[in-house]
Amino acid sequence: MIILILIPLLVVLSCAPKVKEVGKVCPSPNKLFSLYAHRNVPSNFKVYGELKYGPLRLPFMFAKSEEEYTLRVAKVGKLEVFEDRFCLKDKCYLLPAPPENLIFGKILTGDETLSCKENLVYLTHKGEVYTRTVVLEGRKAKEMIIYNPRKNRTAKVIFGKEDPKGFFRRIQLYSEDNELIIDIEEVSL
Repeated sequence: MIILILIPLLVVLSCAPKVKEVGKVCPSPNKLFSLYAHRNVPSNFKVYGELKYGPLRLPFMFAKSEEEYTLRVAKVGKLEVFEDRFCLKDKCYLLPAPPENLIFGKILTGDETLSCKENLVYLTHKGEVYTRTVVLEGRKAKEMIIYNPRKNRTAKVIFGKEDPKGFFRRIQLYSEDNELIIDIEEVSL
């Protein structure tokens, strides 16, 4: 009698989808926060590189000194950068993090919620204006997805290879139909 009950139960269990335990898939949040929330970001620096926008390739210099930002791009008019926004002529765009944090990889605040799927780790922070999700592949930053629920818009930041000196060599920004690629060639402190 017990065998008749166990056989169907074993058949059902053997056909059920396999679910990995969260503890085995997700790394420790503290280790991730130490990698991407507690990074040492220089207070003064200069970054040299190239901006790519469609067919345009423009050299640029971006600097921070005494809490003031300077951005110079060849053949481009008035550009202003602040801790929370970027302005081109009279139009401003909110930044998901201060620009130096994106460059030097301080992309977590430490209060994100953690979830995992396969080998990807999702760290989500719900702010007042938008929801920001940082996606890690293993322990390496892959992308940041910014969603504005009021406007139903999504933007994405894709992180390239990280230099041993602690900055991303390439940062790709996607918004609607726009794509801007920032290739960093040199950083001086």
